[in-house]
Amino acid sequence: MDIEWLSDFLSLANTQNFSTAAKSRHITQSAFSRRIQGLEYWLGVPLIDRSTFPATLTPAGEMFRHSADEIVRAIQHARDECRAEVRSDPSAVSFVALHTLSLTFFPQWIKGPESRLGPLHTRMQGHNLHDCIQLLITGNSSFLLCYAHPRGPLLLNEDQYPSLKLATESLMPVSAAKDDGSAQFTLSRQKNAIPYLGYSPDSFLGKMVEVILAKQDDPPKFDLRYENSMAEALKTMALEGHGIAWLPESCIKRELRNQNLVIIGNDNHRISMDIRIYRAKQTAKPEAERLWYYLLEQAT
Repeated sequence: MDIEWLSDFLSLANTQNFSTAAKSRHITQSAFSRRIQGLEYWLGVPLIDRSTFPATLTPAGEMFRHSADEIVRAIQHARDECRAEVRSDPSAVSFVALHTLSLTFFPQWIKGPESRLGPLHTRMQGHNLHDCIQLLITGNSSFLLCYAHPRGPLLLNEDQYPSLKLATESLMPVSAAKDDGSAQFTLSRQKNAIPYLGYSPDSFLGKMVEVILAKQDDPPKFDLRYENSMAEALKTMALEGHGIAWLPESCIKRELRNQNLVIIGNDNHRISMDIRIYRAKQTAKPEAERLWYYLLEQAT
């Protein structure tokens, strides 16, 4: 049982609306519904009466609501006490980022600020998009690094969480290379379905692949062979010849240069995304503020 499920349930109990509750939890409605179902399965009883509108709690749900609220409050209190007991280094600048950006973008990017500000003590956590947003809005990170696209909104209030564009990134389809340098798999029309390595349905990059395929007049047929939310995991499978994958360009620069991977398809099979940095306005650490003002200067 995931502790986040309790907060999901309490949000739904308060709003009585799956869509509104999902937005407040910064996840898709389908993912939110699965998490509520997971909680019900773990408890062994239905918590939501889905035959009514707006959604109402079952008698078991009403009884569990009080317990869930107490549990969440107790855990939050314990967390606050632990943080008060063990203070983190006040000079550390904390980042949370999508796994791919923490591995492929951040190490090179941070050289720019450090060339002006001097060496920085940074702390990085790599997570999925939902967990990244939660860490930012709960004050567990000063900055969030993530991809952004008009078709993949983050549902963050810009007044509370201002952002800056740092770079652009291309998401492109690739295949392992044959001995002669040609692609092992292509996106051209063919009789058999193409072996496909896909992202988890609720991942940001998975949404971007859906946007790409929705633009195709005659999209190829795929045979889903492997699924993972991390681009690095899909890259490893692609290198071993298990199928094609859409991967961020920064993730595969070396493999393209060494001709281990080959770009397939055409420009219509690619999409450009922004790499943005978000900050929480309540951040008060001097080093985090110094970094933000540097970034503002660079953006003007």
